[in-house]
Amino acid sequence: MRVSVVWDDEGCTILRYTYAQNWTWDDYETAIKHAYALKTQATIAIVDVIADFSESGVIPKNMISNFQKSLNRPQSIEFGVTVLVTNSLFILRMIEVYRKINRQGAKKIRTAKTLDEARTIIAQTRITGL
Repeated sequence: MRVSVVWDDEGCTILRYTYAQNWTWDDYETAIKHAYALKTQATIAIVDVIADFSESGVIPKNMISNFQKSLNRPQSIEFGVTVLVTNSLFILRMIEVYRKINRQGAKKIRTAKTLDEARTIIAQTRITGL
């Protein structure tokens, strides 16, 4: 599977998605189903997410519409903050576009250059709020 999802912390409060090169939307859908199963282990209602795109390479077509569709599912997981780990200018530009078309959802999205930075952002957000 080219998109994996695991708990990033022992407390089961942060889901980490890792995107490998040549991932597809089918890989993403499989990871989403696995995330639902993992969420049953959480003792809190809202979990944070790290989406690690640092090794992903090219993003499949229709990025914004596919991610938006997954967020609007009736059985979707309730997320706190989502931090995208990337150095890709393309992904950063797509996040800018997303922020313009979905101002409410944009409040929950951050970007980081490393996993450690993503974890720090989540920790700070938990202290200060979104």
